[in-house]
Amino acid sequence: DFSHIKESIQQILLTNVGERVMEPDFGINAREVLFSATEDETEQSVLKFLIKEAIEKFEKRVEIQDIRIITDESSVMEGTIVVEIDFLVKKYLTSDSVKVTLN
Repeated sequence: DFSHIKESIQQILLTNVGERVMEPDFGINAREVLFSATEDETEQSVLKFLIKEAIEKFEKRVEIQDIRIITDESSVMEGTIVVEIDFLVKKYLTSDSVKVTLN
């Protein structure tokens, strides 16, 4: 169950809205704010909001506890961001986390 949930979260974050023909609303448009979010705290807040909103919409088995944006000098140069998401699996009342690299 936990591995399927983590995989589902990764799929949500790595899919652009409109990419799936049968589910045109699925995913997030992280790439729109990705570059500026490497250094801009406001854009990081926007990205966190987009992530939380998408996971709440498409992954009903979890409750988001925390979202962290992890950037360092090399990720800024490469235009990537690591997102770490802490979540509660509602069915088991157990917490877990997943890391996803966006680029």
